[in-house]
Amino acid sequence: MATIREVLVDRFSELDVELSTVKVETLLTDSDLNGDTTYSKDRKKDIDLIIAHYIPVLLNRADVAEGGFSVKYDRNSLLTYYNYLCAQLEIENVFTAAPVVQDRSNLWRSSMHTSFGYFKSVKATRMVTETG
Repeated sequence: MATIREVLVDRFSELDVELSTVKVETLLTDSDLNGDTTYSKDRKKDIDLIIAHYIPVLLNRADVAEGGFSVKYDRNSLLTYYNYLCAQLEIENVFTAAPVVQDRSNLWRSSMHTSFGYFKSVKATRMVTETG
């Protein structure tokens, strides 16, 4: 039977992503998983969560071209798979999360009161000057 580490490496290789040993260990440690543990169906969600949290990093990688050799990443298929994982795992999709609207009217009101106070004092000064 395969270990969690082997399954994780295999799942990333299905996405045409090769991870260094250090990166694999980091992902496992950050997820509180022991890579030497025998993989079971109960661990599928853990592996999916690791992949879902790492895909945004993969989408930011640059394409590489050197001489006659080039590597292009299929961002559309990665994004499609990411959307699928987010829906399955019921986690926030960082690419489609709705923007948060915050009430900042207190800033507008305080500046308006200051401005109105300025205009009232200018008007009062003009009235005194014109009548005076």
